[in-house]
Amino acid sequence: MLLGPQRINAQDEPAPVVARISVVHGDVSIMRGESKDWVPATANVSVVRGDALATGPNSRTELEFDYANVLRLGPGTEVKLAELTRTRIQIQVAAGLVDFANFKGTGAYIEIDTPNIAIPSLGEGVYRIQVNAADYAQLTVRKGRAEVSTPQGSRNVDRGQTIEVKGTTTPEYQLTQAGEKDNWDRWNDERDHTITDAQAWQYTGHAYTGLEDLDRYGDWVQVPGYDWCWTPYVDAGWAPYRNGRWVADAYYEWTWVGYEPWGWAPYHYGRWLSYDSHWYWWPGAGSNGARPIWEPGYVAFFGFGGRPEGSGSAPVSDSIGWCPLGPRDQLNPWWGRGRTFSSINIADINNTSNTSQDAPAGQAYGSNLQEITTNTNLRSAITTVSLQDFAIGRVAHNPQAVDDDIFEQGILLQGALPVAPTKVSLQPVDRLVSPAALPSPAAINQHFYARNPVPTHRASLPPEQHTVPSEPESAQSGWRHFSTHPAPANPGTGGGQGEWKHFGPRPSGGGSPPPAHEI
Repeated sequence: MLLGPQRINAQDEPAPVVARISVVHGDVSIMRGESKDWVPATANVSVVRGDALATGPNSRTELEFDYANVLRLGPGTEVKLAELTRTRIQIQVAAGLVDFANFKGTGAYIEIDTPNIAIPSLGEGVYRIQVNAADYAQLTVRKGRAEVSTPQGSRNVDRGQTIEVKGTTTPEYQLTQAGEKDNWDRWNDERDHTITDAQAWQYTGHAYTGLEDLDRYGDWVQVPGYDWCWTPYVDAGWAPYRNGRWVADAYYEWTWVGYEPWGWAPYHYGRWLSYDSHWYWWPGAGSNGARPIWEPGYVAFFGFGGRPEGSGSAPVSDSIGWCPLGPRDQLNPWWGRGRTFSSINIADINNTSNTSQDAPAGQAYGSNLQEITTNTNLRSAITTVSLQDFAIGRVAHNPQAVDDDIFEQGILLQGALPVAPTKVSLQPVDRLVSPAALPSPAAINQHFYARNPVPTHRASLPPEQHTVPSEPESAQSGWRHFSTHPAPANPGTGGGQGEWKHFGPRPSGGGSPPPAHEI
């Protein structure tokens, strides 16, 4: 039984959209859904709706939602992913400093909520949000344009402007010109350019996440029949899906976390093939313009050291192994829709249908499952561990070789895996979470203002909201109340700084504001 987040019945909910932790500097922790347990984070960990992230002092992290949307957390920051689908991203910032970059090409509705303001309908641009307390938030628009919404009204913020909002019951705001960029802004600019200017984009479509990591760690080579493929800089004897571990989550149950700095895209899209004594990652269908399909791992699992005890959840072997799937191998999911355990004998692998619908037609090679039955060198790509080690994420870099006798007595696992996750299975790395990366209890129980309430069920793109025109340039300084119409500069002050202004009431018939929501 999975300890921590309750396992989801896939008949009740579709496969969740997955984001990726792409950068970890310092102490960063993650809490899975409602588990209430914080564990240390590392790069290439998947994050889904309901998960929360926290950073310690002098720490920062980056979260890639897809090829077009990136969130970065500064020191002492706590956020929760309130909603994450292909059409909607809603983030709750409890405390700290974040930067959200929206690159051209996304079709998702994006909203960032804080305890006293919501920033809805974010489009292409770069947005810096600071939350110092439950009654204070600050937004700086570096690129693009944003709207700040409160229960009392809304205001637009243009490029190069900063808005500060204090208060919750009758919030006040002040618009000023944004200050000069600091080290945080410059780091975000560097990361933006690293992603958007990656050379890897010229070899694939733009719908992948994490391709920017491939530039420094390998080469692109044209493989006959498979066009451009990527090969990493690795030592002799290296094999895919070995430097990392399998981590449990509520839906997929087992998801691969690769420890290589490039270990996201090549492990969650496409296939691996052995060609000319090297391993190559083939991007798959996404390189032809189609949207690539993310999976928790493109591998086949084997059972060794025992014989089947029939169907069901009973252990079937002493150890479990896995190898990368080739372009012509069909993935057999171990998750979703009430899958039960089943297996076939190794001798019957060649009699099964292993052709992937994504594979190029007419290729005589590219099925790793068929080749390992006769190719002992390729068989060395099978990584094996005991069932106990698999459950706690212990993977040897130099596993025991699978010789002919062991292999012939093995079974190809299909459906649910015969390993029960434990609480330890939630951890992506073998270390204790740093106390510095734990959020305060007050932040965990924070209430948030949301322009569009977080849906109980998956929702389509929310209806377009009314946007309030920006104020004239002459009236963009000084503290003031929010209102549903542009407020004039305060008489006698010329709209100078130091004057707080209130949000005005919403127009009659406009409906009540959305309720606050808890993190």
